[in-house]
Amino acid sequence: MKWFRVLFWIFVAVAVLLALFLAFYKPSETARAAGTNISAFDSERFAWNDMIGWIDFYGTNAVMVGTSSITGYASSAAGIVALDCSTAPGGCGAWNYGVCNGRDLAHQTNGTCTTGSDAGSGWLSGYAWNDLAGWISFSCANRGGYPCTGEQVRILPDGTFDGWAWSDSVGWISFNCANTAQGCTSPGHDYKVKSTWTASNAVGYLESSVFDTQIQGGAILNSILWKEGAPSVGTCVSFQTAGSNNPAGPWNFSGPSGDSNAYYGASCDAASGIAGGTGCAPKNTSICVNPLYTQNYRYVKYKVRLQSDTAQTTTPVITDIILNWSR
Repeated sequence: MKWFRVLFWIFVAVAVLLALFLAFYKPSETARAAGTNISAFDSERFAWNDMIGWIDFYGTNAVMVGTSSITGYASSAAGIVALDCSTAPGGCGAWNYGVCNGRDLAHQTNGTCTTGSDAGSGWLSGYAWNDLAGWISFSCANRGGYPCTGEQVRILPDGTFDGWAWSDSVGWISFNCANTAQGCTSPGHDYKVKSTWTASNAVGYLESSVFDTQIQGGAILNSILWKEGAPSVGTCVSFQTAGSNNPAGPWNFSGPSGDSNAYYGASCDAASGIAGGTGCAPKNTSICVNPLYTQNYRYVKYKVRLQSDTAQTTTPVITDIILNWSR
C-alpha cells in the first residue's frame, strides 16, 4: 500500500509538470514552419542546371514559400541549396543571405524580409547558397553596380515558378522548362517548381447612400465615372448598380448581364456602345450601364468593389464617383 501511494504521487507530479509544459511551451517560428508547400509531383518540384543537374525543392520537406520570403533548403547532387541562412543547416554565421518574395526587400537573419511596396508580389530577389555553385542570384536587381546577366525568378499567379537564376560558378538555373528552347514536350523534360502559395488580391466593398433622381416616372442610369486620388498600380475598381422606386429598397445589385456576381468594368468605347463589359473600370472614363436593369427607377444606388494589388500593399484611392442619368 505504501508503494502504491508513492507511485500515485509520482504520477500526479508528472501529470502536473506535463500540463504546465504544454500550457507555457511555445514552439519557435522555425518549428512552426516545419514542412513544405512545394508540390510533391515530379513535374512540379525540380529546377535544372547543366552542371549540377536536378535541384529538388520538395524532397527535403523544408522549402516554404511565404509572403515576404522563402525559407528552408533544396537538395541536389552537389549538396543542399540554402534559400535562407536562418533555416539552413549551420545557420547564418557571418553571412546574412536569403531569397525574398519581392524586389525591394532586404533579408534578415531571422528568416524574414523587410516589408516593402513589392512584398508578396511573386517577383523574387536575393541570394541562395550552394558549396559548389556559390552565390545564386534570383534577380538582376541584387547586383547593384556589378554586371547583370539578366536573371529573374518569379512566382506566377498559380504558384508556378518561372524564369532563371544565375551562379557565376555553374551558370543558369532553370525553374521552368517552358522557358527553355527545348520546351516541356520532350520525354523527361517536363519540369518546374510549383508552390501552393499564390499572390492574391484583397477585396473590399462599399455601398453608396440612396440617390434621388427626383424624376417621378423613373430615370435611366447611363454611366458611372470615378476619379483617382493617388496612383495605385496593380489595383482594380469595378461597380454594380441597383434601382428602386422606394428609398427603402429592396436593392438588387447586379452587373452588366443582370448577374449579382458580375461587375461593370469596361468603358463605353470598349463596350462598343452596349453596356456589358466586365473587368477593371478605367479611371476618369465613363463606364456604361446596361439600361435593361437601370431604367424607370427614381432611386439608384451603386456598389463599388475595391481590389488591392496581388502583394496586398496598394489599394485603390477614390476621390469622386459621378453618376449620369437621364429621363
